Formats: sequence, C-alpha cells, structure tokens
Amino acid sequence: KERKEILDEYSSLFKKIFNLKGRIYERKGHYVLDINSKYLVDWFHKNIPELFKKTGGEEIPDFVFKTSKKQISYFLKGIYDAEGSVASNAKQVCIVMTNEMIIKNLQFFLLKFGILATFSRVQRKEWSDSFHLRINDKKSLERFEKYIGFTSQEKQRKLDELINKSKNHNYRYSSFPYNKK
Repeated sequence: KERKEILDEYSSLFKKIFNLKGRIYERKGHYVLDINSKYLVDWFHKNIPELFKKTGGEEIPDFVFKTSKKQISYFLKGIYDAEGSVASNAKQVCIVMTNEMIIKNLQFFLLKFGILATFSRVQRKEWSDSFHLRINDKKSLERFEKYIGFTSQEKQRKLDELINKSKNHNYRYSSFPYNKK
C-alpha cells in the first residue's frame, strides 16, 4: 500500500509534466509504475544520458549540481523515497547503494542543508561492496524532515516518531565528501 501511494504521486507528476498516463499494478508483492512511451525514452536519452549507463556506472547528472537548493531537495526526496529507509531500532535514516560515487554525492547534497551523514563501506564476499549513508543525530534528522522528507506517509510517520523519541545523539565518527568538479 505504501509504495502504491508513492507511485500515485509520481504518476501524477508524469501526467503533469509529460502528459503521459502511467499504469500501476502489483507484481510479486510490490507495485510497479509502467509508462510506455518512446517519446519519454528519447527525451531521457537526450536530456539525461547518464541514466542509461550500465549498472555500477550510473552518475548523478551534472545539471543537478547546478540547480537550486529547492530542486536538490526534490531530487533527494525522490532518491530517499526509492532507496532510503527509516531504521527505528538503529535510530537513523539510511540509504545503501553499490555505487560509492552516488553515495558520496548524496552526502555532499545533504551538507548543503546542514545535514550530517556518516559514510561507510561494507565489504561483501559474494557481492559488490555496499556503501552506506546514515543520518542519526537529532538536529540532522530534524533538518532532513524540514528540507527533504518522504512522500511515503509511513516513512514520514517513522521519521516523526524517531525524532520525537531521539535524545540529542551526536556523532562519534563522521566522514565528508570531496567537492565535485
């Protein structure tokens, strides 16, 4: 149900921006937004070719680094809607990917809002390493809620609860990204 509400929101955005109607259906226990459009694929190819790189080679498009803070907040919201989670027991908002550069760039974007996030690498024997970004101090969680947030009501509720239950947790370890050229 939660994922369907997010897809409803994104479907309405595609309708508003591209005048394309999507179809939402359930498959193997999760919802899928299906938009079949050669026009849309051609548009993305022309305007955001980075989306078509092979897995592991994906990049955040250069134009995102040049947009306003408001647009960056929408970008982060979309990424965290899709890939982020609120880990109530660990008392953190986290995101995990196998692309180190994307995670470091997300950390850079979060810093624009004064949100501190800890970067770490987890080595896995059978798989590619994973890269984690964790937000766990109260001030950064409050800033995440204020400037980024979630489309998902369930994730947003968990974030609200986490902030309300949090004492002022401080960092024991922080790492910061480098500046993108």
